[in-house]
Amino acid sequence: MKVEMNNKRLLGFKDIVEEFGITVSYWRHRVWARDIPFAKFGNKILIERRDIEAYIEKQKQFA
Repeated sequence: MKVEMNNKRLLGFKDIVEEFGITVSYWRHRVWARDIPFAKFGNKILIERRDIEAYIEKQKQFA
């Protein structure tokens, strides 16, 4: 049985890729460039869902 991702507040790179369909390397680059806030627990990097959604909103371009 698969748990719905929508209930998670903090997402790892694998979760983000599964839900948003953008590559792990893209999100790692965003973290290294400090473009998106993150929390680090040991070697594990987690990003809040609201920060991902806010980042995506900022990336929208209108013609």
